[in-house]
Amino acid sequence: MIKAFKSESGKEQVLKSYNQLLDAWGTECQELDVETPYGITHWYNSGSSRSGSIGNWWLF
Repeated sequence: MIKAFKSESGKEQVLKSYNQLLDAWGTECQELDVETPYGITHWYNSGSSRSGSIGNWWLF
């Protein structure tokens, strides 16, 4: 599996910052954990099916 973070404290710092940005965005998003050949991928999906959705992912 690919490691996305060099340390646990680095991971916590990045995720804290990312969550602050999501909160400031003010748009609802759906969180999903998706199993892939490389491990579990945490996916954020936002938007509507009519106007298109925006996705972003993290590999844990």
